[in-house]
Amino acid sequence: MEILQDVHDFCEKNGIVYYLAAGTLLGAVRHKGYIPWDDDVDVFMLRPEYNKFISLYQSSRYELMAIENDKDCINPYAHVVDLKRTYVKNMYYPHHRKHFGLKIDIFPLDMASDSREEFDAQFDEMLAVGQYLWKARHANCHFDLGKPWEYNRKLFADKRHYKNGRMARQFVEQIDAIAQRVPWGTTQHVALQACPLKNARQYFRIEDFNERVLLDFEDRKFWAPKNYHEVLTAEFGNYMTPPPEDMRHGEHTWDIYFK
Repeated sequence: MEILQDVHDFCEKNGIVYYLAAGTLLGAVRHKGYIPWDDDVDVFMLRPEYNKFISLYQSSRYELMAIENDKDCINPYAHVVDLKRTYVKNMYYPHHRKHFGLKIDIFPLDMASDSREEFDAQFDEMLAVGQYLWKARHANCHFDLGKPWEYNRKLFADKRHYKNGRMARQFVEQIDAIAQRVPWGTTQHVALQACPLKNARQYFRIEDFNERVLLDFEDRKFWAPKNYHEVLTAEFGNYMTPPPEDMRHGEHTWDIYFK
């Protein structure tokens, strides 16, 4: 929440447009805050606003990690990270970075073809590269004697094949190029294409991001698309109905510590 507030305050000061995204947006609409079993924060920015944010963001408390400004970044989207107070164990940080920290994710929305078939083909291309990226990122992790033998055996194989994670950057740059293949302003759709492990339902009409509205999120307010119903329906379908109880769990399994 503190990192999100810092990003919000910076964007307000510098005229940068952002939106709550994915499960964070769903939480704001359905729960007026976090989905009770959620474990992260996601933010969308249209690519021009994202580029502005990347070039300008500064904070006395947090660090920006993006491929445009940080050679250690091995994701094709940005993180705002608390490196001063928090530590994440065994995350896929590069072998030469000492540690990672608690973060929020800033995702760019890129132009997407108005033909869903063309978009799906491009997304499939990116997913294929994303599988290599996931394995290369995994090669950055440390061996863990607390995990099953098979985990460490596979990790050893990945470390050899992907040169201890050093190949991850080339896959990130390849994904970034694919994501921006459609020139800005040439279609009527945008999509989250820079996160190849996400599903292809994050495909939206750009007009649904023309206006914003402040939504309650816990004890604060943050910006969301005014047409959040259309955005959430495109991504989740019947989004007001919670999933079955056995699917109510977070997606991440990192061990996070305060220093």
